[in-house]
Amino acid sequence: MTINAVIEKYDGRDLRLKTRILEVDEDSIHPYVLIEGSADTLRKLAELILALPDDNIARDFQMGPNAPGCAHFTKDSTIGIYINCVD
Repeated sequence: MTINAVIEKYDGRDLRLKTRILEVDEDSIHPYVLIEGSADTLRKLAELILALPDDNIARDFQMGPNAPGCAHFTKDSTIGIYINCVD
């Protein structure tokens, strides 16, 4: 399945990711990235990731709350997603 096919599969459904950097507490060395959504929202993201290696056109994929793909994010999301297939 291609990335476009995954996007078309879920078209018309309100499946929005919430993404942001979580606050670092005294026990954490590195910050964490929150990727939050309903079960179907996370399935859509998983399918996008799985489609990338087999997509003959795209070798990387990005979307963000203030960029192309903003419809896939909640209004309180603060970071986008960049996925890159290196082989």
